[in-house]
Amino acid sequence: MRMTSIYRRGCLLLAILCLLLSASSCKSKGSNIHDGTQEGLVFRDDSTGIEYVNCNILAVKPLSMSDEPYCKAAGISYYAIDFEDPSRFLCDYDKETGSSFVYRNRELPDITIENFNAIAAFLYIDGVQPQRVAQLYADDEYLPDELKGLNPSQDTALVRQITDALVNGEERVVGQGESSDEDVFFFRLLSADYPGLYYSVCFFGDIYGRYYVQDLANFRTVDAPAEIVAWIVG
Repeated sequence: MRMTSIYRRGCLLLAILCLLLSASSCKSKGSNIHDGTQEGLVFRDDSTGIEYVNCNILAVKPLSMSDEPYCKAAGISYYAIDFEDPSRFLCDYDKETGSSFVYRNRELPDITIENFNAIAAFLYIDGVQPQRVAQLYADDEYLPDELKGLNPSQDTALVRQITDALVNGEERVVGQGESSDEDVFFFRLLSADYPGLYYSVCFFGDIYGRYYVQDLANFRTVDAPAEIVAWIVG
């Protein structure tokens, strides 16, 4: 399936954001901002006693966040993440760069490509304003009844090929000067277990016509699955 045909089909963002039956919106209210304490790279919500630590700063990002801070520590505002419980995850936000880092309750396991359980994905071209150009849709089994049958395709198995490749594929080394500037895309993987977060994976080619996927958490690079290559570049 070529990129142009996928782009024409459009995207059902609502269907993806509502992937889980158990997902709940966690908007914070300005009148209930919690006080926090910063301790090096860790901060604590003094109202709950929960300590938060960084998730990987390149791979794990929030899909969207509350308008008002949920907690403030050492002058830094931390926000609830939509579709996530703030006792589990919060995020910051830099207005100048538009960047945001995710922080997890330190009692939770770190998020990796293996345990993220991706079931759908957006495909982006990077830039000052990243552009979404295509989408891999979640299978109906992950959607509420009222949304079943609305997605134009069932793509979870294809998404899981990306995860399987990065977990089990043989690592490749692409030498300096061998990577190509063409056909560089970024997957924002969407999860059945973390509906408010996405996990970033890079897709790129080399000057010899080979294609790869790279886990941005650890820069592990493996051969891109053949079906993924065909889906993106034909």
